[in-house]
Amino acid sequence: MIKRASEGDILKLTCIDIDQNGYGIAKSGSEVISVYNFVPGEISLVKLLYRKSSIWKGIKIRNFIGSDNRQDPPCNYSSECGGCTIQHLTYQAQIKYKYKNLCEVMKRIGKVDINPNPVLFDTGLSFGYRNRAILPISRDVEGLIRMGYYKVNSHIIVPIDSCNVLDNRINEKILIIKKDIEKTNISASPDNMKQKGLRHIAIRIAPKSGEILITLVSSLYDPKVYKALAQKWYRAWDSVVGVTLNINQTSGNKIFGSKSLALVGRNNIVEQFFGLNFTINSLSFFQINYSQAERVANLLVNWAHKNCRELKVIDAYCGIGTFSLPLASIGFQVIGIEVSKECIQNANENLILNSISNCRFIYGSVDCYLDQYLDNDSLLLLDPPRKGLDRSVINIILDKRPRRIAYLSCSPGTLARDLELLVNSSTLYKIDFVQPFDFFPQTTHLECLVFLSTTNS
Repeated sequence: MIKRASEGDILKLTCIDIDQNGYGIAKSGSEVISVYNFVPGEISLVKLLYRKSSIWKGIKIRNFIGSDNRQDPPCNYSSECGGCTIQHLTYQAQIKYKYKNLCEVMKRIGKVDINPNPVLFDTGLSFGYRNRAILPISRDVEGLIRMGYYKVNSHIIVPIDSCNVLDNRINEKILIIKKDIEKTNISASPDNMKQKGLRHIAIRIAPKSGEILITLVSSLYDPKVYKALAQKWYRAWDSVVGVTLNINQTSGNKIFGSKSLALVGRNNIVEQFFGLNFTINSLSFFQINYSQAERVANLLVNWAHKNCRELKVIDAYCGIGTFSLPLASIGFQVIGIEVSKECIQNANENLILNSISNCRFIYGSVDCYLDQYLDNDSLLLLDPPRKGLDRSVINIILDKRPRRIAYLSCSPGTLARDLELLVNSSTLYKIDFVQPFDFFPQTTHLECLVFLSTTNS
């Protein structure tokens, strides 16, 4: 009789995989163990801590055999910060893991047996790729400012002076901003229930134009308190085109409130993307990895030009027009739908900025407006949030049957779930092409673009 695993057991285990949190996975008989800082190929002594659902949580005690998949994380904060969960894997191992996970999820959840194209990645930008930082901020009892990212599975701030995955032009500002705030008597806490004042500092850069927008998120509507800081940064850095104040007086994890105003300069940056100009404010969504987003745009436009010339484009979850405007610029008639008021405002500004007349944007939720504009003679572009498509949206798609679909997803799990409904359960669509992109090096996340067509196409 095989002894069941118990809390406190010490086992010699081999890491065979990585989970979505970046933890190593090992097996002992029928037991599955998740271990922090465990890399595929390593053999270690592991102590079982506790069982959660069907998976044991364990901690490494001693390492026996190392792995070529391991590297020393270049980040000084990697052992505490909850941001980059697989920085201890070589970049080649990261790409291999992400591709393997995508294939497995497609088969297990999507029930589709298809081999995606190899992951498109940029080795030169495995660090320094993020064009936006949102940093929680607090002031401790001694008056010192803590500004950084949250510790793993907590709301404890790990103070940072820089972050390896951020654009270095953002990094150059972080420590100065922290010290300047520390010299004031401005209160700070990300938790609105504990203390009123600053909650987050957001810094956004347009990588190509170099313009930077700084946003102070506060629970207090008192622009005078922050005006001097804003003016100091605006005068000190030519690249800073504006400093804005966002008011968030709610409790909970929502970062931004609905009200913003410019303290000095502009309330947006202007970026060049796909040969077009885009205005982007502090609240609007724009892809965090500029170079990979342009890769997606190029692939999408080339595919649409080759396969969909006779179709109109319905861009659901269109944001600021990131993909609507490139498609419109080569002649497509485009309708974009977006629920974010800030994004729609930027999208309409971008129409004017680029003198584009064959595109319009609808303010509202996709499940409310898609039914009015979608038909069989459509190319439907989907770029939903991480949760994927609501069932009501899938029902509209199956009813209207647009001839072509391009689905861009940041979550292989929800993508596979939605493809199962579109491809297997309905049999109305077939998958033509699956292209993964590594938008988020040093993390387990993967972006994926899928092209679909109706089965009678």
